[in-house]
Amino acid sequence: MDTKILSYFVRHGSTALNDSNSFRGESDPPLDEHGSQDAEEVKEFLGGKDFGEVIGSDKLRVQQTAGIVLEKQHKLPVLTPKLRPWNVGYLTGLSKDTHGSEIDKYQENPDMVIPRGESLNQFRGRVNPVIKFAIKRGFETGLPSLVFAHSSIIHQVGHLLHGDHEAGLVKPGGVAVVKLSKEKGLHVEPLFKPETKRTGYGS
Repeated sequence: MDTKILSYFVRHGSTALNDSNSFRGESDPPLDEHGSQDAEEVKEFLGGKDFGEVIGSDKLRVQQTAGIVLEKQHKLPVLTPKLRPWNVGYLTGLSKDTHGSEIDKYQENPDMVIPRGESLNQFRGRVNPVIKFAIKRGFETGLPSLVFAHSSIIHQVGHLLHGDHEAGLVKPGGVAVVKLSKEKGLHVEPLFKPETKRTGYGS
């Protein structure tokens, strides 16, 4: 086979903070009604597939998404705080419409620590080993890993594999896939509910 799927990265379903276009960061809102429906759609989309490693962030919205998606598979993800979203500190809960230029500053200066949060490079150092583990295990076991996470994690998958953090972006309840092919090598693609607008890491 010319193309091998190594891992699926599922973005959690929508929350009230998604709907209000606010930074989520270290907040821990539950899925809203739309978010639960998002997760049901992921369950249907991934139905019938077999997975190897199943990993997830320990945030409530991710756990709820994973619980719905895995309901019929009788699997539980290994939860880790290393897959929490970028901690955007004082920006958490604030509107991206009015504070977008501030997060841009921290993206452009990745060693600059956000007050009460972390720098972009600190975030990358935290999540990169887990992303690499999921991809590696998909290669080793022959079964793709399944990762339940946040938009900033999927941003980082794109940055890690392509130097382009927008390479695999998906909407809430979307799925990005990491593949290995002769033509493209190791790469990420938005598979389900691709995001069509530019969004920053802090989204």
